[in-house]
Amino acid sequence: MGAADKIWNATEVAESHSSDIPSSSLTVDHALSLPDMKPRIVCAFSLSFRVSVVYYSFAKPPAPFSGDGSAFMIANTQLCLCNLEKATKLYKIYLFNYASHFDKACTMLYGSKRLYVALCLNLFYYNVHYLEAKGDKLALLFRELCKDLFKQWSKLDESDFSLETVSGGITNLLLKVSVRENAESVVNMTVRLYGPNTEYVINRERELQAIPHLSDAGFGAKLLGVFGNGMVQSFINARTLTPSDMRKPKLMAEIAKQLRKFHEVEIPGSKEPQLWNDIFKFLDRASRLKFDDGEKQKKYEKISFGEINEELTDLKVITDRFGAPVVYCHNDLLSGNLMLNDDEDKLYFIDFEYGSYNYRGFDIGNHFNEYAGYDCDYSLYPSKDEQYHFFRHYLRPDRPHEVTDKELEALYAETNSYMLASHLYWALWALIQAKMSPIDFDYLGYFFLRYNEYKKQKDECLLLAQSYLSMPQAG
Repeated sequence: MGAADKIWNATEVAESHSSDIPSSSLTVDHALSLPDMKPRIVCAFSLSFRVSVVYYSFAKPPAPFSGDGSAFMIANTQLCLCNLEKATKLYKIYLFNYASHFDKACTMLYGSKRLYVALCLNLFYYNVHYLEAKGDKLALLFRELCKDLFKQWSKLDESDFSLETVSGGITNLLLKVSVRENAESVVNMTVRLYGPNTEYVINRERELQAIPHLSDAGFGAKLLGVFGNGMVQSFINARTLTPSDMRKPKLMAEIAKQLRKFHEVEIPGSKEPQLWNDIFKFLDRASRLKFDDGEKQKKYEKISFGEINEELTDLKVITDRFGAPVVYCHNDLLSGNLMLNDDEDKLYFIDFEYGSYNYRGFDIGNHFNEYAGYDCDYSLYPSKDEQYHFFRHYLRPDRPHEVTDKELEALYAETNSYMLASHLYWALWALIQAKMSPIDFDYLGYFFLRYNEYKKQKDECLLLAQSYLSMPQAG
């Protein structure tokens, strides 16, 4: 895949659509993101490291440490000669599991706990200081960003700003920024830092166009500002749902009601459904990849893109016959994009980066696929009775029991046909991510998982579609 035609910039998009949204030209280095801010080995086997090891090998071990001196001297020799294999293993154990497991690891690998002291000294010198410097740099950058976006905070002291990680998914990083305006007022905001190379699979311009209108309709967080590679939104005080939450009857009904309301929002611009435009674009990009990793390339070469093209073409012909309503869709309504304030019993839809005008059945079918959860257990796909419960509250939010059997059958056939398109969409998405994303996730394996599930469900779902569409009242 070649480079993108144009480097996307959130500031340019915001300025071209609204002068009311504060914007900053600043960008945030992804290397500074908090999930990566773990202690790292930095010059671990420098002269000062070896000197401290030798020094503490002869020093009297402080309580409560004790151990076999000869074994410890062997360890020292390995370190001084830069025998890195064991030393690096030991060092990483401490770095990532910290002191609670360290003395056990020392005893297991080296028969001595004295090494603990030397490693601690170097840990603090090389790693804690490094970590703090990196965190300080990130915090400083966000303070500058906030002051640039929100002029009323330009004179606040650096101690008035604090930063913490909310979550780090497989697309974006979410951070919570708290600003102490005065002794009695603290403002919390969410900063969304876009993942690198996500412009290959996400239309950020489309997202920014829609957010203000969705916010006005009561969906998601309010857009407060944009910067070079992200956005700032109001903070939502709620918990993220789990996949098992979504199938609880009360929450299922509320999600259905909110989705109906979401589908009624009018977004300016083209109302052309984007499913097939996006999915064939994914297919074109996915079919032209080349992996540097030999094992990945072998797996990739087993994929028949001609077969996938035929599957997509045939599926489009079938689904087009439903004449499904075209509405503004979320297109990614998984549990992680649903939040609930338990105290207020208020449900939130968030993260509209895949949103577009699309087919109603695709949005619902895609949501049902997410019942499988992060483990992709598709045995958890909702039963017919569960789907009918959802449909009743979607079709008649105020009078669910008035929904007719005919309406239920129609939406059932429509949804479970477009559910197949959902599998193909995310399968091709995963192939592109396997090449472009720096995140440590088995995207290539995810392609095969989704594509195989498509093939497993295909015959039954298409038989259901053909059966419904052959009925006189269909359409």
